[in-house]
Amino acid sequence: MRVSLQFLAKAVRVLTVAAAVSTAAAQNQPPLAPVITEPIVGRIINPADLHMETGPFSDPNPGDTHVCTDWEVWTVTPSQRVWVTACIGGVERLHTHLGDGVFENSHAGRRTLLPDTQYTLRVRHRDSSGVAATEWSAWSTRDFTTGAATATFPLETDDVRTTPTPTLRETSGVSYALASGAVVRVRGDAGGVLLDVTGRVSGGNQITNPAALAAHEHIKVQVQAGAESLTLPKTDLAFTNGQGVAVVIYLPALSLAPGAVASYWVSSNGSTFVALPGQTQPDFSTLARGASVAWTTASDFSAEIVATGFQLPVNIAFVPNPRPEPDAPAFYVVELYGQIKVVRRNGVVSDYATGLLNFNPTGNFPGSGEQGVACAAVDPTNGDLFVTLLYSEINGDETSPHHPAVDRFTSTDGGITAATRTRVLDLTPEVQGQSHQISNITFGPDGYLYVHVGDGFDANSSQLLTQARGKVLRMTRTGQAISTNPFYSTSDGLNRTDLIFARGLRNPFGGAWRYSDAAHYMVENGPSVDRFSRLVSGRNYGYNGSDASMATFALYNWNPSTAPVNITFVQPEVFGGSGFPASYYGRAYVTQSGGTYGIGPGSNTYKVITEWQIDSTGVLTSGPRPVAYYNGGGASSAVAIAAGPDGLYFSDFYKEDSFTNPIARGSNILRLRYSPPPPPPDCNGNGVPDATDLANGTSRDCDGNGIPDECDIAAGRATDCNGNGVPDSCDTQTLLLANFNTAAAPFQLNGNAALVNGAVRLTTATGNLIGTAIRPPLSQSPMSRLNASFDFRIGNGSGADGMCFAAFDSTRYTQSALFSEEGPGTTSNTPPSGPGTLVVQFDTYDNGGGEGENTIEIMSNGVTMGRYTPSFDMEDYVYHHATVLFDGETISVRVTNASGVWETAFDHLPVTNYTPFAALLGFGGRTGGATNEHWLDNVAFAVPGPNDANANGIPDDCECPADFNRDGGVDGGDVEAFYLVWIAGLSQADVNFDGGVDGADVARFFEAWEAGGCP
Repeated sequence: MRVSLQFLAKAVRVLTVAAAVSTAAAQNQPPLAPVITEPIVGRIINPADLHMETGPFSDPNPGDTHVCTDWEVWTVTPSQRVWVTACIGGVERLHTHLGDGVFENSHAGRRTLLPDTQYTLRVRHRDSSGVAATEWSAWSTRDFTTGAATATFPLETDDVRTTPTPTLRETSGVSYALASGAVVRVRGDAGGVLLDVTGRVSGGNQITNPAALAAHEHIKVQVQAGAESLTLPKTDLAFTNGQGVAVVIYLPALSLAPGAVASYWVSSNGSTFVALPGQTQPDFSTLARGASVAWTTASDFSAEIVATGFQLPVNIAFVPNPRPEPDAPAFYVVELYGQIKVVRRNGVVSDYATGLLNFNPTGNFPGSGEQGVACAAVDPTNGDLFVTLLYSEINGDETSPHHPAVDRFTSTDGGITAATRTRVLDLTPEVQGQSHQISNITFGPDGYLYVHVGDGFDANSSQLLTQARGKVLRMTRTGQAISTNPFYSTSDGLNRTDLIFARGLRNPFGGAWRYSDAAHYMVENGPSVDRFSRLVSGRNYGYNGSDASMATFALYNWNPSTAPVNITFVQPEVFGGSGFPASYYGRAYVTQSGGTYGIGPGSNTYKVITEWQIDSTGVLTSGPRPVAYYNGGGASSAVAIAAGPDGLYFSDFYKEDSFTNPIARGSNILRLRYSPPPPPPDCNGNGVPDATDLANGTSRDCDGNGIPDECDIAAGRATDCNGNGVPDSCDTQTLLLANFNTAAAPFQLNGNAALVNGAVRLTTATGNLIGTAIRPPLSQSPMSRLNASFDFRIGNGSGADGMCFAAFDSTRYTQSALFSEEGPGTTSNTPPSGPGTLVVQFDTYDNGGGEGENTIEIMSNGVTMGRYTPSFDMEDYVYHHATVLFDGETISVRVTNASGVWETAFDHLPVTNYTPFAALLGFGGRTGGATNEHWLDNVAFAVPGPNDANANGIPDDCECPADFNRDGGVDGGDVEAFYLVWIAGLSQADVNFDGGVDGADVARFFEAWEAGGCP
């Protein structure tokens, strides 16, 4: 009967609470719909860099503060959510980026949005009311469109961080000191200055970092000479922007007269472009200096430079079985104009062979300059190189006919340099010139050489069995025909026809073998349509001069032409798969160069590397998928490609920042690595990213740490003594939040403190100022415990003095108190804080009291309890998050460094002289002879919630263990359940919460059980 009465009483309480909640919901009003300020209306958006921003949070209910924001990006056609960050807090409530969320649905696994696509941004704000029906605002939306993949996008930012310190370095990595008075200035297109690097009289550079801009602006760099002329080499200006992203701006070499100024627009990859006087919008028509790695990759790849200094690198040939010595040859780079470079395992580049052409190419691009040495194959048996090239009928005479040939090179020093050169195939009198020349050469699985020969711009020759042009030839290492070649015959003597393996081709420049089917695949340039095909003995590929004939036996046609150049495969037989997973084995990768010497970025079909999947029967099943494309402003393109031991190696062909000279030396060999993004967190293992679980309501996150509650409980980060799936801290606590978006209340601002852009600035960077922010006590009872968190920022001045968080006796001090970093009771660095205080100092200047110049210090009643020096400089002008946990006897303090990683400053440090008091809670900052700004934001205090009447941190229902099996009744089943858990020594049997499982728990259980509930 007692249980029934208790049940009725409980039912009454539930109904009463429900009525109260209903009344609160009726009275509470939702926040106002956000005002979207970015993306800016009408601006074409960089698919990789979407800035999302709203105006300040606004709520009609006094006291309601901004808890978090939902941000979503949807495609328009079809209507589908493709990116989300759910209930994100911190500064990202008003300003977030793609990296803060998760791509999903059709965009799952991507790192960027799609180009040339219409999207809709949806945003809503959440308030602190806790009333589910009204805590969210209405959605606000903004449509936007991403730009083309071929577009050059401006670099945009609104701030430059002070840490790490911005640097100006030469390309060698050595710091560069500007001449006295010379300035390198980073500014926005509206005129706001973000960074100044100024040469000092005493040497070195002075870094000046003004406050953040009001909004993102397009970036321009200005270089100004001082009183003397300025000669600047190529330099790299590096800094971290306001969103924590590393930026490098590539400045060109330049010379300026005294006082003269050079200006450059900056693209999203750091390339610089000449800015003309009076320009207010970015102009990317004249490249000054390009980025070092000007390639955008798919989400499962990354690109990096491995070697540089090449001239027209048209082919890469790896040593199949390289020796282990660091200076052993790793691969060879064929340069179109007659040199072969060797790149050793240690990265050293040197000449293997030079002067391979007996004529001087014209250098005309596009045009007659597109000829020379085309390809090399390394003999797997001895390391010899077989090379295809053209030679002039008359030595030194460019105007004489050029003929195709294959030469063999041997070495006596392990492949470092060529010792002998032997001609193994001479196809005179056949004439070839630009582009359509002898090209690809490979060793087939049968050990023979396969040689591609272009048609020399004579379409008829591709059908003639008496000519080698427009064919694939098969021969021995000495240039002899193979008796099993399809047109081999001894009846008319051995001749050119005996070498032919396949015919009917135009310009089959690239080819590669796939070992899984022992098949050779070719990429071929046509008149206006290109062809991807599989090599078959005796086959006529039908080229007759028409685009239509390029469809014959094609696995794929590029229409219009994209100029496919070379092809390679990822396969286990070659360097164990080049570092790719087995699921990628057998995939082909093709370089597509686009128009010869074309200026500007690439796209999905132009200056791109594409991926293809071909089944075991030689049928194309997937492709082309773009995996890398050029994103610079120069003429660089994709030409050579080969599978190496740790990725795909490719060449960019033209020197990046010398686009007025197509044959300038300085091109790169780059490596395309398999580098997939980490999978989005899925802590509950349901196959759905945690962010999506939270956004869809599948999971809850009551403590706002971005992790589903069930994962916090399972990992032991949170306890759940009553088994309701809610962390005990959320059962027992209510958060009181102050984010200062629209008002300082309930904090009172005193002295120099002011509300600025949604945060509290305690002091400006001016000498001898004090500012405080103080709120009333959380309770009029003496403070026995305290759980607080907040964001703080110090810096942007000359270096002083510090700030503090303090709890202090409301009978001794007032809400109007002014105090320094030492805490209440002092307005200078001495004496220390007064009586009735508990202070956490963030002291950034040593005033001679032994505290050090970068110290977190705990003081109680003016006595130092402990000091800690963090690993980072607290004057870095970066927001750090801090938590303070005081249990009445000990204090714990944690802070995040500039990378957001937690450091524990104090772990249960004893506070020996604390006398409880009803506490005012506040923050104070001070400047002295030197200056700093001191900022405060996102303050939160945890107070006992409705399920913790005695404020001991234990949910009330856990303190009543009688219904141990949670079936709603108190009976024998509870005794049995308790006994099984207790005898096993499981922590659930610790019903008195003393940390152990013993007889005291038995006594506590039966006390509650006999009472039919709680005593």
